[in-house]
Amino acid sequence: MDIAILRVSLAVCGVAAFVLGVTVHANREPLAVALVGLGAVLLLVAVLLPWLQSLDANIAGVSLSLKLKESVTGASDAGFQDTPAGDLRGAAPFDSGADLRRIVNGPPLRYLVINLEHGRSWLTSRLYIFVALLREHRGLKTVVFTRAEDGRSVFVGSASASEVIARLERAYPWLPIAYANAAAGQQQPADLGVALMREHPPLQEPDQVFSWFVNSLHPLGQAPDATTRDQFVYLNNVAERARWIDYALLSDVLGASLDGRKIFDSPDALALASAVADQIGAVLVVVTDDDGQFKRVVDRLVLLDQLAVTTAALGRTKRRRSSRA
Repeated sequence: MDIAILRVSLAVCGVAAFVLGVTVHANREPLAVALVGLGAVLLLVAVLLPWLQSLDANIAGVSLSLKLKESVTGASDAGFQDTPAGDLRGAAPFDSGADLRRIVNGPPLRYLVINLEHGRSWLTSRLYIFVALLREHRGLKTVVFTRAEDGRSVFVGSASASEVIARLERAYPWLPIAYANAAAGQQQPADLGVALMREHPPLQEPDQVFSWFVNSLHPLGQAPDATTRDQFVYLNNVAERARWIDYALLSDVLGASLDGRKIFDSPDALALASAVADQIGAVLVVVTDDDGQFKRVVDRLVLLDQLAVTTAALGRTKRRRSSRA
């Protein structure tokens, strides 16, 4: 296809998507945001296309490359493991709040990396309470999941913190009861409790909520009976109502909410432009290497700005060299 026709087609589609987003579907916020984002990407590609079409080659001795930079505040679960209280992810019973306060109290957090390793590092109960508390206290937006493969942390998918919580609650309905009771200062077995209203922030300190939540998932004075035994795991002979999370369970619980989209950590701006165009509706973009190992998370709008600035710089260089010829 002729590049001029392609540019016009992209521009028309971009304007159409933008108009649909701000008018026809304005009352459907997720769809409106996705359409407006798609329109912006299509218009940007239409503008940059003359420069993008030959990015793989050198232009007058200058090539277009882009180095992706970390542009959002995130954290990994590394700080949850080797603590005086043990492994807070689930490998040991919980009995201390100092390390939890350090994790929960901090600046805004846009993403958290959860490494499932080989499927025996995270319990469903601990994932739920950590994501709930970090969303409540640090505004956590996105959870990025990885697993261990040949010594590498391989990206398997991401999901919004709200979806992680909602899907876990649907699969394990005793979790929101335990959390509501713990937040209100009640420590009791979750299956005997009554779910409380959660329109208000937790009334207790995060470490108290965490401790009471976990303890409420321990059966009182007796082992789980035959009907519920498969719902428990044992940590140093202490039963906790939870399951270990491997990739199969994660996929089963999160379902379509687990987003496997990613872009490769490439300096090739043309490849990046194409990859970003595929991230319709995304706010954050996961970056991996060619083998799928997780590298970083970037803001999609910041990435688009980087593309625009890099391309503009190349254009100025080309014009200067042309004027000297």
